[in-house]
Amino acid sequence: MKSKSNSLEVITKEYLKKQLSKFPTKEELKKELKSLERRFDFKLEGFKEEIDENAKKYRYDVLTRFEKVNKEFEKVDDNAREYRDNILTKLDEVMSELETGRQERTLETHQYSEIVEKVDDHEKRIIHMEETQKAA
Repeated sequence: MKSKSNSLEVITKEYLKKQLSKFPTKEELKKELKSLERRFDFKLEGFKEEIDENAKKYRYDVLTRFEKVNKEFEKVDDNAREYRDNILTKLDEVMSELETGRQERTLETHQYSEIVEKVDDHEKRIIHMEETQKAA
């Protein structure tokens, strides 16, 4: 039987060193990692600055819009105040007329009572005079 000849290489220290030299060392990996961290930090700082700028812009926009809305509310408030003042002025006029009407009714009621008393007195006197004339 023939034995198959496999091309087996003998693994030696030099061979391992040669093969391992193709891979990065621990120090090279650390150095590359630090470099990546610096690049990442740099990009992150740029991104942070961009976020800060955008936040300032948005804050300015929000404040500007808030001021506009606030001015509109002030206009509405002024209009409402003016409307309320007009209503209260008209209501004062109406209340004044009502008070005058009450005073007139009180006076009329008093005058009516006096007139009724006089009429009753006159009726009594007329009846008394008629009775005295019939008797005479």
